[in-house]
Amino acid sequence: MSGIATRKAAYDAVKQGSVVPLPSNFTADDFVQFKRGMAAVAKSVPSAIGGEYGHVYLLEDGTAYQLRTSKALPTEVAAPAIKPTFNSNATAAEIEQAKFDHAADTEAYLTQEGCRQALVELIVDNVPADCIAELADYEYGFQNTEPKALMQHLEDEADAADIEDVEALLEKRDAPLEFDSETTLRARFRQMKQCIKELEQHYKVKTSESNLIVVLLGQIERRGKEFEKNVTEWKEEVETQGDAHNTLQNFTDHFAEADRVRRRRLKLTKTASDAGYHSANIAVDLERKINERLTDGMAAVALAADQTILQLLEHHGGKKSSTEKSSASNTAATNDNTAALLALLTKMDQRLATLEGKGKNGGKSGGGGGDQSGGADQKTNGGTNQKTSKFKYCKNCGRKHVAPEADCLNLEENAAKRPEGFVVRFGYGGKRNN
Repeated sequence: MSGIATRKAAYDAVKQGSVVPLPSNFTADDFVQFKRGMAAVAKSVPSAIGGEYGHVYLLEDGTAYQLRTSKALPTEVAAPAIKPTFNSNATAAEIEQAKFDHAADTEAYLTQEGCRQALVELIVDNVPADCIAELADYEYGFQNTEPKALMQHLEDEADAADIEDVEALLEKRDAPLEFDSETTLRARFRQMKQCIKELEQHYKVKTSESNLIVVLLGQIERRGKEFEKNVTEWKEEVETQGDAHNTLQNFTDHFAEADRVRRRRLKLTKTASDAGYHSANIAVDLERKINERLTDGMAAVALAADQTILQLLEHHGGKKSSTEKSSASNTAATNDNTAALLALLTKMDQRLATLEGKGKNGGKSGGGGGDQSGGADQKTNGGTNQKTSKFKYCKNCGRKHVAPEADCLNLEENAAKRPEGFVVRFGYGGKRNN
């Protein structure tokens, strides 16, 4: 590619760039947006000396460029000689290398100058004319004006920064660290550094890293044992490695990692605690349910017992004897509801025994109508067996009872006398209750 073609290609690439024009009476924020757009255009054209930042070095001075790139401002490419130079006794290889270097230097210079011219025109086309009129030459206009001179003049002409914007950034930068919120220290430090960068780059407000470290370290130390080890380690590192280690970047890296470990430890502790809490709740809930079942079961048994007593009182006028107890036991043994309740109590007793670690058969229950109180072989207070053989089996119900057979409740004519819950025995002439 010829020299003219090289320069024109760079010129066209810049001129095709797009930026947001500056309005009249533009503010500092407006200029920041404009400068950002111009830098993006200059960066798009590759440069051997500008690296990944292209030709941004044509727009900014050394301080601004270093703040943006963390690198020193490169020296602009000087105009090369018309022809390559080499010693008279140079070898063929050396001559060839000299020609190659000359061609590369020429291309870099022409590309740079094409960008320079296009950047000037792009600035002039997108800013208020009266803002830069004083920089124009009467004869040549802005032909000999540097892009960075135009940018610096525009920055100076911008309306003063709104003090409220600066105060808001300062307040955001100096906000106290939050250790118990969802925002980690790493995220907080990242936000703080962004504020520092904006304050310095846009409003020329610098931040003292050493002062900021002292403030942040004091806040962390007041957390006590949570960061006690990390604070000690940081102080030892500064003492050992000197002030070169005491930078904001090293400080934030150190305590951001400490905060990550702390949060992880707290999360694991909370998870373990919650697991124990729920296990205890399950045991308490199980015990509560068992107690409710026992209470309901005992209430049902008490109701059945009351009904049986009422039946005996109606049969015998309230008299109590061992024979009557025997009759009540026999009646309960044939009552299906009572047997079911006793079976339920047996199951619950077995479950309680299991929970107490005694095995399924650890507890003993009364059984469903087995050896009942008041049976034919029940012992009296004197220790002798009370015989019931003197009572004959009733032909109406097949039971032994002291009441005359004519008064047997199994007979239909005595149905009105039956207490609630009385069970008719079939096969003896009785009929089912309605």
